[in-house]
Amino acid sequence: MTERQDAVVLVVDDDEVDRMAVVRALRRADYPIRAVEAATAADAVLQATVSKPDCIVLDYRLPTATGEEVLTLLRSEGIDSPIIVLTGIGDEKVAVKLMKAGVRDYLSKDEFTAEHLARSVSHAIRLHRAELTSRRADARWRRHVALLGQLAVVSPKLYAALTVDDLLSSAADSMRALFRAKRAFILLRPGNDEEGRFALSVDSYGIETAADAQLPHGEDFWSSLDKASGSLCLQTPAADEVSTQRLAAPVRRRDGKVVAVVAVDRLVDDAWDGEDADRAVLVQFGHMVSVAVENARLFRSEKDAVRAREEMLAIVSHDLRAPLGSVQLASSLIRELISDVGEVGLVLDRMDAGISHMQQLIDDLLDLARIDAGTLRIDAVVTPVDQVVELATSLMESSARRKGIDLVVEADGALPFVMVDAKRIVQLLTNLLGNAVTHSPRAGVVTLRVQRTDGEVIFSIRDEGPGVEKDELDRLFGRFWQSERRSKRGLGLGLYIAKAIVDAHGGRIWAESEKAHGACFTFTLPVAPCA
Repeated sequence: MTERQDAVVLVVDDDEVDRMAVVRALRRADYPIRAVEAATAADAVLQATVSKPDCIVLDYRLPTATGEEVLTLLRSEGIDSPIIVLTGIGDEKVAVKLMKAGVRDYLSKDEFTAEHLARSVSHAIRLHRAELTSRRADARWRRHVALLGQLAVVSPKLYAALTVDDLLSSAADSMRALFRAKRAFILLRPGNDEEGRFALSVDSYGIETAADAQLPHGEDFWSSLDKASGSLCLQTPAADEVSTQRLAAPVRRRDGKVVAVVAVDRLVDDAWDGEDADRAVLVQFGHMVSVAVENARLFRSEKDAVRAREEMLAIVSHDLRAPLGSVQLASSLIRELISDVGEVGLVLDRMDAGISHMQQLIDDLLDLARIDAGTLRIDAVVTPVDQVVELATSLMESSARRKGIDLVVEADGALPFVMVDAKRIVQLLTNLLGNAVTHSPRAGVVTLRVQRTDGEVIFSIRDEGPGVEKDELDRLFGRFWQSERRSKRGLGLGLYIAKAIVDAHGGRIWAESEKAHGACFTFTLPVAPCA
């Protein structure tokens, strides 16, 4: 706020001659003086309220009030101008009392000179203006710190918006609250996929579009924002008060292109006058909106990509399953039609194994899509652990037998119930057991150990294979990950899906291994509440 160059001095005295003498003396002051006069206490309060004087020269004795009473009255009305008291009574006790009450100086009418009064008034004005400047600077500093603190509070809300529409509405409301503004606007630049999108937050009705808000939106306006290094002062609506100011700031992408504008309308006052600090905060808010808009668009793109992938996988899996089903049916018919399959049986076995492998690949791809989309379905019911262990091992017996592998189950006492999706846990166990059988040498042993501890059941599958290198243990459960040291038979999704199933049940999974001493995969499941 610009400080005025002239000084207003209110002269309060019931004696017109004395008032004239004071006004003449004020001409010797360091400032151009504009004198305002008052003869009574009530008139003094009125004139002080209207003229907001830089200094008040007050006669101690007025017809209806003393200087102390007038001082108290002025302060009660919020008038903090420095006061110099003139009196015809040279009483030191009165002087001390007035100085303690806040009077800036105390002069005797019989002793002061024009130069003395002018010097006292000039000093009081300089000191008062310095105090005002300091208070305003302190208020602005505190406001700036408060704004930065509020920005920190607002930012999580902005960044949490998952759609551009939600973001625009949230940002407009946050901006109006942040700057205590009458209105706040966000307008996206025409030419992108949200062309013409507009959001506002207002303290009254009647503005619904950028045109209603008289917010510029032509190409010249956007070009000026492209060139702007900070904020801009814009023209306010014609119907607004003269003291309303509109500040705007560009919202830029990472490449520097302006993609939107944020703007606020608010009344100019001592606490906010469009100063640099507030402009800087508005520009920072624009940066935050830019990041949030980009996040929302990326989220939408990711959702679209996931949806497209799910649709593609569904189509592909359907198109693959149909011919696989036909091949599987043909294999079964051949076995039924030929009584002694002989060498043909070996071919059919290989064909059936290939079909099973292809079906497993399809299932893995579908599970991957469900996991990434957060739609992996778990239908948990209370299930005995014995049941899932027996089913999983029975499914793996033929594979183990073909390699001469002994599949051993060890259980510590009676096993409890768990709250699980039995189909998914069987899938998990057969996956881990299948890996163990695959990597174990012929005539080896694969051990499934099940034990209960405090509140959970621990499943451990140990093989006698070559083991896993230490530098690979942390990467085992990543999707599409396969060891460079092992043959690649699948997609590298088995352990990724296994971890997702365990996580969905609230359990833990990890691997332990020493080179050439096999590997042990362990996972836990919480015991059912009724167990």
